[in-house]
Amino acid sequence: MDDKFLVEYRLGNLNENNKFEEDSRGILDAGDFYAPQVFMDDKNRNIMFGWITEARDEEEQVESGWSGSMSIPRIISLDSESKLKIKPVPEVKKLRSDNKYRNKREKIKSSSKMLPMKGSQVEIKAEFENIDATRFGFSIFESSDEKECTDVEIDRKNGKLIVDRSESTLNTSVDKSTQEALLDLAQGKSITVNMFLDHSIVEIFVNDMVSLTSRIYPSKESSDGISIFAKDGSVELSDIHVWEMESSWPKLDKYQS
Repeated sequence: MDDKFLVEYRLGNLNENNKFEEDSRGILDAGDFYAPQVFMDDKNRNIMFGWITEARDEEEQVESGWSGSMSIPRIISLDSESKLKIKPVPEVKKLRSDNKYRNKREKIKSSSKMLPMKGSQVEIKAEFENIDATRFGFSIFESSDEKECTDVEIDRKNGKLIVDRSESTLNTSVDKSTQEALLDLAQGKSITVNMFLDHSIVEIFVNDMVSLTSRIYPSKESSDGISIFAKDGSVELSDIHVWEMESSWPKLDKYQS
């Protein structure tokens, strides 16, 4: 998405004259995320929703019968160093089904590994440790013939979260540009990635500090594979969970004639 559509935040304080004095600024979400709304709930949490924009042309939106979607609700707060934190509300755990996959303590070394669980409506939560690979992450929405896939990558050398959509679909009428967010990666520390896949939507959270929302439109029915990869070195996958997610909408059958 063009930078002019990215939502910026600013942190600071009001001085004695009620004038805002800025301390820092940044990008709230480096992807297809727009028009955020924030409110405080009855637990004194700052809850934020955003509008997930489209990355396909208008003709396809009209043909599909819908356009855009609301994001997962997110909690925004400040850490002990007054840096912005952003993470999904814990209530989304209620959508996790019993169909799940878990693995612990596995080393990925300059290779990729296909996970035994597939899906286009899943949550992935993984913790990486002992990292010396320059790049590592996930390939999602992989087709069985390897014609489609999207890489969600941590670039340690350049301190970036990268979503490479160049091979995400065979459809030529959608945006397949690469999306990037800056990451503050402390040396030697673990990295936690929490991802929500919902057909054409991917919402990514890294260390509860950075978020990136992306639109992806796989064209093949078999594009539901998930794999983990490491490049130029190794990474230890200390823990990973993958859950198939239930719909957030109630069953409406009884209202249908």
